[in-house]
Amino acid sequence: QPFRGNLLFYKSNIIEERTQGILEVFNIKSEDLPTAVIFDTNIYGDEEPNKLKFPKGTPLNKDSFLTFLNDYLQKKLTKYTASEELPVNKTDSNGILKIVRNSFVEDISQSKKKNLVLFCIKETKRCIESRKRFEEISRRLSHSKVLNFGEFDPILNENDIIHIKKVPEIILF
Repeated sequence: QPFRGNLLFYKSNIIEERTQGILEVFNIKSEDLPTAVIFDTNIYGDEEPNKLKFPKGTPLNKDSFLTFLNDYLQKKLTKYTASEELPVNKTDSNGILKIVRNSFVEDISQSKKKNLVLFCIKETKRCIESRKRFEEISRRLSHSKVLNFGEFDPILNENDIIHIKKVPEIILF
């Protein structure tokens, strides 16, 4: 009863192909299942939506789920910020640097060169087309001594430094 009017519950059968994207958005791996997440569109007065994940390694049962929900209502939870794993090969065959949340500052802010970064969500039609054009620009300017090219997926890598309003978007740093 204390959750009525405060939370909207949605149960997803992640086995269905049409709901697989939910796992990506919340950076949930199959070994994390079963689990729960709270997607708060305005937690604690922030403007950006936030994700709160059920504690990893905690068995999901009625008591632990109720504790999770109560902790949310009492503002005891810490928001989850997604980052892909650091890639082994940071640069692809086109010379485009794969940037993830956990390396953003190092890759961009501390670089001695200017950085042209494509903010794009994998596998969306507009981003696939933009990626092709971006690769062509990268190839044509590969000899540049003052410019790096990078790519950042804002769904898989949340970033509290730069706020992307739409994708694809290209920003020069």
